[in-house]
Amino acid sequence: MIIIHGIGDFVALRSAERLLASAGFSLASGCRAQPTGLMFGDWEIAKWRNLSPQERDALHGVMTGDRRNGPLKITLTDCCPAEGMRAFCDAAGDLEGIA
Repeated sequence: MIIIHGIGDFVALRSAERLLASAGFSLASGCRAQPTGLMFGDWEIAKWRNLSPQERDALHGVMTGDRRNGPLKITLTDCCPAEGMRAFCDAAGDLEGIA
């Protein structure tokens, strides 16, 4: 889990998007006041409200928080492959270079 802060409109969101892209994750389109689904690899992910409970359970991670003003919390799930966990940890370790 990591928390990304940012001052200004969408600053935290852009930082989170760069972090996730550098780690090889795909993220769903935003859905107001709902989590954003994450998958390791190249995926098309539906908005949260359009995901079934089974699809939500299969996500590799979720991003929650205020997309406009931050902070955002990125949490990987037990479904995330080990390769994705390693890539995320490596990218998070280089967060200053990503932000």
